[in-house]
Amino acid sequence: AAQPPAPGPSHKFGEDRACRGLSVKDVSDSYYQDQGEIPSLAGCERLCLNLHGDCTGLEYGPGKLCKLWTQPIHMTAVKKGVICLPQGSEQHDVHIDVHMVEAENQLH
Repeated sequence: AAQPPAPGPSHKFGEDRACRGLSVKDVSDSYYQDQGEIPSLAGCERLCLNLHGDCTGLEYGPGKLCKLWTQPIHMTAVKKGVICLPQGSEQHDVHIDVHMVEAENQLH
């Protein structure tokens, strides 16, 4: 089996990054489920959590497009207006916490 590459610039996740597999060019329609337009990043994250462990992460954007990855995300590629959040990454947890806080603030 191919080994994940050593950490480098392509391991940066978050804003302006598109999810990739074992290399910067490793992407296929079979790697993710296209959910179409979802109104918010938090909504896309909820869909990912609802896959019960099958979701390896999500890609949100451009616009409001939500893609739920089912293949391991090892790399990212620079892509404006896109967010790549692997499941279980610090960025993913932080994003969820921020959105939960925002949602709670709107209720009060």
